[in-house]
Amino acid sequence: MKRVKYLIFIICVLGVIAGLLLYFLPSTSEFAMSQYFNSKKSLWINSVKNDFKNQSYEKYSKFMMKDNSWVVFAMNHDCCSGDGFNCVISKDNTGQVMIDDKKNFCGVEAMCNQMNQVASESITDFYSGLVSIGLNLKKINE
Repeated sequence: MKRVKYLIFIICVLGVIAGLLLYFLPSTSEFAMSQYFNSKKSLWINSVKNDFKNQSYEKYSKFMMKDNSWVVFAMNHDCCSGDGFNCVISKDNTGQVMIDDKKNFCGVEAMCNQMNQVASESITDFYSGLVSIGLNLKKINE
C-alpha cells in the first residue's frame, strides 16, 4: 500500500513539473499567445465584415471623394485597444472589402488625419495615395 501511495505521489509531482515546463517554455507560451491573439483578430475582422455586409457604418470612419465615391475604414491598434493586433479594413461604394492586417494608426484621429492628406478626386486616386502612408490593402471576400 505504501508503494502505491509513493508511486501516486511521484506521478503527481512529475505531472506538476511537466505542466510548469510546458507553461514556461518560451515556444509553448508564445504559440499559445499567438493563437489567442489570432482568434481575437479573426473575431474582430468577422464582426467588421458583418457590419459592412449589413451596411452599418456608423461607428467607422467614412471618406468622401470629389466624385461622390466613398470608402469606410475600421481600424484596430493594439496600443489603443489592448487586443494584441493591428488591422485596417475598408469597404468602398462598389462593395469591395480590403484589409491590411499588419498596419496600424495610433488611434482613429491619426488615421483620419493621414487619410485626409491623401488625394481624393476619385476612389482610384485615393487607393493609390494610401500606399504613400504605408497602407497595403488587399482584397478579401466579404
